[in-house]
Amino acid sequence: MATNYGTMLDFAIAEKVGGKSVTDTFKRAFEKAKTDNTLLGELCQTLLTKCYEHNTTARRRRDADNAHMHMQLAETYEQLWEEADEYAVNNLKGKELEAYENIYEARQ
Repeated sequence: MATNYGTMLDFAIAEKVGGKSVTDTFKRAFEKAKTDNTLLGELCQTLLTKCYEHNTTARRRRDADNAHMHMQLAETYEQLWEEADEYAVNNLKGKELEAYENIYEARQ
């Protein structure tokens, strides 16, 4: 499954505004994703990608303020992913759940 670059861009724009904007962007995307299994998978993949991106950036930063900001964003994305992942695991059934789980097996 390819990452939805529209969703990635939405989150990148939200990051410029701040953590609350990231959460608001998630809420809008998550409501749409609840009715579209492909979008749900793409959203979860995007959240994991952003979490990894900010964890990695935080570790590379030498200045504490920027490192702290990236760590906060990573934690926000992780919490949002956990919410979306829990929804997927509890609501997808059969082949839909199997396809969703295969996304993460392939990433390991």
